[in-house]
Amino acid sequence: MKVQVKFLLVSAFVFFNYSFKDGAALAANSKAKAQVKEAESLVDNGHLSEAVSILDQVIKHNKKFADAYKTRGYAYFKMWEAQKAVDDFNCAIQLDGSDALTYARRGAAEGDLLFYKKLIADCDRALKIDANCVEALCIRAHGYNEVGKHKLAESDCEKAMALNPNCPLVWNQFGCAYGHTGQYLKSIEVTSKSIEFDPNYWSSRNHRGYAYCRIGEYQKAIEDLDKCIALAPKFAPAYKNRGYCYGQLGNFKKMVEDSDLAIHYDPTIPLYYGNRGYAYEQLGEYQKAVDDCSIAISRQPKFAEYYNNRAWAYIQLHQTDKAIADCTKAIELKPKFASAYNNLASAYLDLNQFDKAIENASHCLSLDPKCAPALRNRGFALEKTGQFKQAAEDLSEAIKLQPRFWLAYSDRSYAYEKLGQFDKVIEDCNQAIQLNPNFDVAYNNRGFANARLHKDQEALSDYSKAIEICPVFTLAHLNRAYLLEKLQKFDQAIEDCDLVLAKEPSSTLAQLCRSQSLKKLGKKEMTKENQRPEVVSHEAH
Repeated sequence: MKVQVKFLLVSAFVFFNYSFKDGAALAANSKAKAQVKEAESLVDNGHLSEAVSILDQVIKHNKKFADAYKTRGYAYFKMWEAQKAVDDFNCAIQLDGSDALTYARRGAAEGDLLFYKKLIADCDRALKIDANCVEALCIRAHGYNEVGKHKLAESDCEKAMALNPNCPLVWNQFGCAYGHTGQYLKSIEVTSKSIEFDPNYWSSRNHRGYAYCRIGEYQKAIEDLDKCIALAPKFAPAYKNRGYCYGQLGNFKKMVEDSDLAIHYDPTIPLYYGNRGYAYEQLGEYQKAVDDCSIAISRQPKFAEYYNNRAWAYIQLHQTDKAIADCTKAIELKPKFASAYNNLASAYLDLNQFDKAIENASHCLSLDPKCAPALRNRGFALEKTGQFKQAAEDLSEAIKLQPRFWLAYSDRSYAYEKLGQFDKVIEDCNQAIQLNPNFDVAYNNRGFANARLHKDQEALSDYSKAIEICPVFTLAHLNRAYLLEKLQKFDQAIEDCDLVLAKEPSSTLAQLCRSQSLKKLGKKEMTKENQRPEVVSHEAH
């Protein structure tokens, strides 16, 4: 009897103990669910770090709570922590593989890591679980757009729209699909619809901004991209798109700044380096351009445009052999790459190989008859081979295509000078100076034409302005020296000749002018006197 009583007492204790533990577990589980619910609300309202802190504690005490991983993964995704998001979604799926949304959102995070095949595969799994999962359809549409399957993307968007026509995500993906296929006005129309449903949907702002950019509405694009960046400050493509707009507006410093930010938030994308390299080229920082293009090439070695852009920077650095090698590689990768042939023409101009320059510029024009820089290059090369009438025709066509092409005006002025059309020389130099007030060569060329028309004071003013802009411009010093000698200002003429000879000791023209000036001053000259030439020809460059 005593044993029986003892057994009953023990049994009661065990029952009470387990009941207590079960109750505590239920209470803890209930609290965890409430915390996850709270975290979900915080994520929806953008309080992401606070949500992650709560979920960290939930997971710390319950490592098998799938909803906690799923919610934290979504918070990380919104924080642009794509790998952390994928890791949490993996845990959630291992614990509970039955939730379509978890697969879809893991796919979205994998898309941020540029794993678009994985994105599509995850959305396929999600749609097997729930064929009506609108988010999965929209995310898969994004993946299809990124891999070039735009018809499949449109099909997914149509299915999603039939399920939920008021979902901004659906309209946004439609806009993305239209943008990828070059239908920018349609893209603007449907992304605007997305923004109507949700004015703070940053992705729609980015897609509409991109579409505005592609149709040349750069200020509208910048307004949308500013809004996108304010809503999603770590979204690298928005900085890339805005930087491109600034570049099109000629603000290359801002293009560099935005490219810096794009690279900061995503240093893996070669295009961001390529864009910054282009901006550096426009700012005259050619070595930085080479460095950025080299990084882009190392990450995307079969992209012809990066080689072509680096070639142009090498040309400016007079590293012509490297430029030719890059152009050749660009053409190997893209045989009908017109711009690469034009850069080859520029490289051969730098080497004074004018026949090769004409050949490559002509090849460029056979591929792109409206390439104004190629017409300019061929015109310049034709001048160098004495074909001044043909040069003027090419340069006139370049100006017709690009009326603000100041370099073409300057080059054509040289052709007109050789054809004896000095009034036209002055007209073209006026245009070049209006477009580029600091272009020293145009002042020198106009000065030469004024001198030939016996407008000596105008010519003297032009030569002096060219020298003010570029104090080491020896040709302007030489032309001014001859004019000063004509005006009987021999001491000043000698000073200009001395400056020329300091840079070019073998300049016969400077020696002759100096000798004549010394003779007229009655001073003894050490060099042999020769007859002074009638005029000094100028160079277009």
